Amino acid sequence: MARDDQGASRTTVFAQNEIFYCIVQLANAPDDTTVKVVWYAVNVQDTEPNLLIDQVETTGSDGIIPFNLTNNDLWPLGTYKAEVYLNGALERTLDFEVQ
Repeated sequence: MARDDQGASRTTVFAQNEIFYCIVQLANAPDDTTVKVVWYAVNVQDTEPNLLIDQVETTGSDGIIPFNLTNNDLWPLGTYKAEVYLNGALERTLDFEVQ
């Protein structure tokens, strides 16, 4: 997780007005590798638990693939997660929060 699309400013804590960036770096991956990120509000003010916010899928190969999640309003305070899938299999779960 990061505050920028290159992953230079890594974090697990965001402000309410920030964009969430999930940076996926592939190495030795075929050109048709499917990468999907699924965003959840885990425990957030005035929201049902584990609410699915969005999901995005793309294909890629070696290198950095940035995913982002924006909000026209302020993000509610609480905990969130991004699940990263490679070729349909859950690879990693990234927990983060908004304070």
